[in-house]
Amino acid sequence: MVERRVGRGARLVAVGLAVALGAAPVSAVAGSSGGEPAAGPGPGDAEPGREDIGELWQQAQARIDTAKYDEAIEGLDRLYELIALDPDAAALRLRVQWALHRAHLGAHGVDGELEHLLVARDLLEKYREALPPGEVDQRDEASAALERVQGLIDEQEAREAAEREQAERERREQEQREREQQERAREQQEPGPDELREPPPPRDTSRRGMVIAGAVGSGLGLVGMGVMAGGLGFASRAIDTFKTQPDERVAARDDIRKGNAIAIAGAAAGGVLLVGGAVLLGLGLRRRAATTGSLAAGPGQLGLSWRLRF
Repeated sequence: MVERRVGRGARLVAVGLAVALGAAPVSAVAGSSGGEPAAGPGPGDAEPGREDIGELWQQAQARIDTAKYDEAIEGLDRLYELIALDPDAAALRLRVQWALHRAHLGAHGVDGELEHLLVARDLLEKYREALPPGEVDQRDEASAALERVQGLIDEQEAREAAEREQAERERREQEQREREQQERAREQQEPGPDELREPPPPRDTSRRGMVIAGAVGSGLGLVGMGVMAGGLGFASRAIDTFKTQPDERVAARDDIRKGNAIAIAGAAAGGVLLVGGAVLLGLGLRRRAATTGSLAAGPGQLGLSWRLRF
């Protein structure tokens, strides 16, 4: 029982020192610059078996000064837990809340997380509500700090909303572009009205050449036959001369030989050309009939008609 009373007395002394050194007046920690008190809870004032609140406070201040905000927040949270239920540590709790709000502002400056601003705003609101009624200057300072934090929150929320809207707009535009690309791909793959109609049969150019060559060959063959007939006629007249005009037999004999030679040459050339031309002409006409001949029927026509194209 005696040890418990002694421990309780030591803790009250530590809290009293904290209030006397740092919280008188409280405005020393509520300035617009966020400055901390020149002194805090002193080391060596902790109850046996408990953490030293003075050491925790000094470590938190050092970490804030060296921009180790996450570590400072962790230490200040631990310190607040130690004094949260102590009725004699109200002033110290105010100091910790103010320091915590500073640490969260610093952390926001590093990582830009909106959560730090929301926590800082909540801490300032609780800080202002916990101030004694007579602390008008401290309340005004807290209100000004709260207004600055709220401005930062509004600015970041507006910026993030604009970024989300921009991202959503870009997503919709990308989806529209993809849909258009898919539509164009389908249009390229699907046959059009003209493609659905049966294409006309390919024209066989070789058949036309065969017809022309056959016709020319046949014509030349007929010419050859004409030459043959001419040669035979010439030889026949020479024979008549040879029979009826003995004086002209020498010349008639030469004419007979010439006429026979012409007839033989015409017969040979004409026969080859005529036969070859006839064969080519027949093949060409047959192929043309196979590729372009069709049965056609239509309005105004009676029956069927065979149509050939050349």
